[in-house]
Amino acid sequence: AHGLGLRCVIAIALPAFTLTNGGNLVVVAGGAITQIGAATVPGTSTFTAGAHAILLNQANSLTGAVLLTNNAANNVSLNNNVATALGASTVGSGTLTVTSTGAITQTGVITQAAGAGAATFNAGANAITLNLANSLTGAVSLDNSGANNVSLNNNVATVLGASGVGSRILTVTSNGAITQTGAFTQAAGAGAASFIAGAHAITLTQNNGLTGAVSLSNSGAGIVSLTNGVATVLGASGIGTGVLTVVSAGAITETGAITQGANAGSSFSAGANAITLTQNNSLTGAVVLSNSGANNVSLTNGMATSLGASGVGSGTLTVTSAGAITQTGAITQAAGAGAAT
Repeated sequence: AHGLGLRCVIAIALPAFTLTNGGNLVVVAGGAITQIGAATVPGTSTFTAGAHAILLNQANSLTGAVLLTNNAANNVSLNNNVATALGASTVGSGTLTVTSTGAITQTGVITQAAGAGAATFNAGANAITLNLANSLTGAVSLDNSGANNVSLNNNVATVLGASGVGSRILTVTSNGAITQTGAFTQAAGAGAASFIAGAHAITLTQNNGLTGAVSLSNSGAGIVSLTNGVATVLGASGIGTGVLTVVSAGAITETGAITQGANAGSSFSAGANAITLTQNNSLTGAVVLSNSGANNVSLTNGMATSLGASGVGSGTLTVTSAGAITQTGAITQAAGAGAAT
């Protein structure tokens, strides 16, 4: 068939079928939409199920934009055996799952109902590019592998679910606070990971495995917190007047300067590892430095520097400031420590 339109007042189970010559598919059901065989559609595919589930879990080949529409607490799932382009879709408060053996992109905004379940996008060894003004209200999990970028733009507060991505760039841009319910893991040697939250907080306090340079950007009084279960590389970051907290299970280093708004505080904790913050930083509030063991601690600040209560190990401690150095709390070195400069 060239094109196919199906309208049913009850649930529909789609058999295997193939459309040709750029044919489009439109399915409207008064019940759940499921399938018992794979669909091959060269044109657009539109599925509308009202207050019912859409479960398209066969090895489909939907090459045109896929539009998914339902409402209420009903799940939506799509399995696609080719690259997947998501069209403008509005779904209910159930879970949303998209699994693709090719890249995932979009031609229209994806909107979940308020308080929706998890939204999961799995692209295998391919890129995920969700750059439109989406409204994903559930925890968003992003999964891919290989040297493929992952990007998410969300026009509401963003909750990140447990995610494992490849070795390329990760970008999350949110028009609300960024939080997480599960750890975010990048492959070894990955590209930069950027989290941008506008005038909102960034709270990434799971046991993350971010291996690329992490850039954190916000404004206003929203706090910024990062916990990383591996060595942490901080990329160039511009944050507001909220407190910045970085907790790392490995050394903390940086590839770009960190700039804070006026009178913000910051804390860097590296466990039994070194802290090396030697870019031309602009840390405006009290800076707290914490580590242990024979690991050096160094801080360069391109303005006046206020040191907060800090406990460091037996390595050297070096503070270089373009302005006066003061303190708001005691600085403690372990016994037998190296020079404090």
